[in-house]
Amino acid sequence: MAETDPRPLVSRRTLLWLALGLTAALLLFPIRTTLVRLALLSGGASSLALGFWMLPARGRIVLGALVALAGGLFALPSKPLASAALRDAYLDAVATRSNAFYVWGGETHFGIDCSGLVRLPLASAFAREGIRRLDGGALRQAASLWWTDASAAELGRGFGVRARLIGEYTDARQIDERVQPGDFAITADGKHAMVYTSDQTWTEADPGQGRVVVLDARDDTSGWLYVPVRVFRWTALDASG
Repeated sequence: MAETDPRPLVSRRTLLWLALGLTAALLLFPIRTTLVRLALLSGGASSLALGFWMLPARGRIVLGALVALAGGLFALPSKPLASAALRDAYLDAVATRSNAFYVWGGETHFGIDCSGLVRLPLASAFAREGIRRLDGGALRQAASLWWTDASAAELGRGFGVRARLIGEYTDARQIDERVQPGDFAITADGKHAMVYTSDQTWTEADPGQGRVVVLDARDDTSGWLYVPVRVFRWTALDASG
């Protein structure tokens, strides 16, 4: 009788490198769809499982403790969030994406589109405040925003109850004192989004220029400043909400 080769067709180490490689490739891939998000979560979970499988007993204890710690952070109770601190974190996250390439459907520093530039910095702000303050509610909000996509048109409908209408304007140059840094504008046709970042300054992922740009409404000639807009405020950033 012929002997059976006991060696597996693919080693655990090879499977681990494949899972890590897939996860790294997806992290570098700027476009985010539900399928890509699921693949990212699957790749990360597979990498953890394979790593746990291959580690010696002491390594398994350490890895298990780290996973439990991460899960425990998300399970922590919610804390009241200061809208001013969250707004600062949001604006910082918008600024870090300056000059990123425009990619339709993109949601990373390697490529982002106009609605992603409005939504993803809020997820980053919640994550930053959640870790800084050990706030499980903020971390859950960050995860929800990361998972839930939204087009410019959906943002212009308030994205559920996440944003409220501030006002409607003939164009982005004609805003009044109601508009604050951290608010965002959606063009009347629902095709483009911009973030108001400071005095008369808007940041947007411009498909024409192919990157994230800063527009000064006092002298910039960008066409996005000359079309009717509706301005919204994230309810989480609304001190009066």
